[in-house]
Amino acid sequence: MASGVVRRARRVSPTSVWLSWLGANVVPSVAVSVLLLLVAGSLGTDASAVVAYVALFALVASMQARVWRRWRTTHGSAGATGRRWTTWTIAGLVLAMFFGVGTVATLDGLGHERLGLVLGWAIAGLVLGLVQAPMLGVSAGRAVWWVVACVVGWASAAAIYTPLASVAAPVAQMPGLRWLVGGLALEGNIELAITVVTFAVYGMLTGAVLARLTRVAGPGAP
Repeated sequence: MASGVVRRARRVSPTSVWLSWLGANVVPSVAVSVLLLLVAGSLGTDASAVVAYVALFALVASMQARVWRRWRTTHGSAGATGRRWTTWTIAGLVLAMFFGVGTVATLDGLGHERLGLVLGWAIAGLVLGLVQAPMLGVSAGRAVWWVVACVVGWASAAAIYTPLASVAAPVAQMPGLRWLVGGLALEGNIELAITVVTFAVYGMLTGAVLARLTRVAGPGAP
């Protein structure tokens, strides 16, 4: 009976899982925006971009790991450690950007800039999804939805970036908001800005999958 009470107390709602996961993918972007505004003047554009990517990937992976660890614990994996998710996610992000940017550069050189961006980001999402899915500890059939969400999330972000940027640019220059999002496109660093949008869209979709898996495989589920 005591065990059952503990298991019910640990149950988390799908909504809280989705919100936590979305925050893990969005909050780091705000922190990196502030960081860029503070260091770009002294480091220069290229060096500050490197610092921004390192900080963004590390923060996203570590914050995701906290949510993943709590989620796995509610599914009976008491030994789940955040270090595993952080390590593999950082590796997945590096590989994703390698293949994604490589595809973008190749197709851009052939005169297919927009297609290259969408296809490149779709490939990047596929790479990241394949790296992360096994760590969910669910059946292959359910893990496929995670991979699909990653691909759609990354590709969709690439597709909507241009119209979104045209609307958001004036807003980003407002005094109060500049500290929150203005640093992300500092010196025209469009690649970083696209990456930030990508994390937001990818976070929404993969968070929905995680929330759905919470319903399906939560404690006490058949």
